[in-house]
Amino acid sequence: MTAEKEIRSYTDPSVGNVTAGIIGGGFFLMELISIPEGTFIKTLPMSIVIYLLVVALWFGMNRGTYISVDLENKTLNGSALFLPPRKSPIASITHIGVRGMFLSWTVMQITYQLPNGKKKTVGVGQKKRLIKLITKKF
Repeated sequence: MTAEKEIRSYTDPSVGNVTAGIIGGGFFLMELISIPEGTFIKTLPMSIVIYLLVVALWFGMNRGTYISVDLENKTLNGSALFLPPRKSPIASITHIGVRGMFLSWTVMQITYQLPNGKKKTVGVGQKKRLIKLITKKF
């Protein structure tokens, strides 16, 4: 999708950096403990796999998590960790609110009306990213 047809805002990189640092640091400490125990060589293959997964998690949190507005289709899209984005029609949005907080991450949710009249509520991502996205072009 071209830049003029979509406005996209990614999550704060510090969220992915801190998460990957905590998980990676914890596994590094476990590896240090295994050296005097004599099990370092046995645990090394699993540690390599875990570190590769931590790098994939970090990349997914920094580049695969975003909120966007599709100007052509008039939808608000939210994606996490490269999963397919949730598309919500902007015209049918009835409520934007806060679902809760996780550390410094305030999770936003939107409620929109389906064509059959029922309402559906979905999470769309980080509050400050949504505010930045809205004020970016509008």
